[in-house]
Amino acid sequence: MTRDSILMSRGEGMGVDISPAFALAAALIYLLDGQGIFALAVISAAVHELGHYTALCAFGARPYLLRLELTGAAMYFDESRLSYGREIIAALAGPAAGLVLTLGAAIMKAHALAGVSLVLSLFNLLPIGGLDGGRILAAMLSMIMSPERARSICVWLTVICAAVMLGGGMCLMLYYHSGAALIIAGAALLIKTRM
Repeated sequence: MTRDSILMSRGEGMGVDISPAFALAAALIYLLDGQGIFALAVISAAVHELGHYTALCAFGARPYLLRLELTGAAMYFDESRLSYGREIIAALAGPAAGLVLTLGAAIMKAHALAGVSLVLSLFNLLPIGGLDGGRILAAMLSMIMSPERARSICVWLTVICAAVMLGGGMCLMLYYHSGAALIIAGAALLIKTRM
């Protein structure tokens, strides 16, 4: 019996698993963050995940584990409780919560928080495996073709998007001495896709 199934079978609340790579990356980002963006990103990510959690609970698929990995957060739940339509709604709930935070922060003139939340929400809608946009695309494709074929298409799209990120990041690095975030994101996606 895996640790995930033990958590689920006990009926405990949602567990949290933090990978060492995530902890190290978060610590480095926190130490190097001179503008306070890290705290805003944590708030935005928490609201985002709360959106997913709320939708999943509403559909009876209460999450039992939140895993924080180098490539982001992953929420584990009983997928058999969701139809493809509900999967799409649950995936959209995170970015929707982020957009509500963006609007609220903009109204309160907290422009930095609004910007970080908007970027996080829009980034998560990219049609990339592991992101909400990838989940949405996989569910939509699974409605019209086999789930295996849908996953295969999503993997190829992820590889293409990761390659574009890597290439864009390298061009930015070459010409403007920036773009490290795109290079890291593209490399992380390629590594995750190969797993």
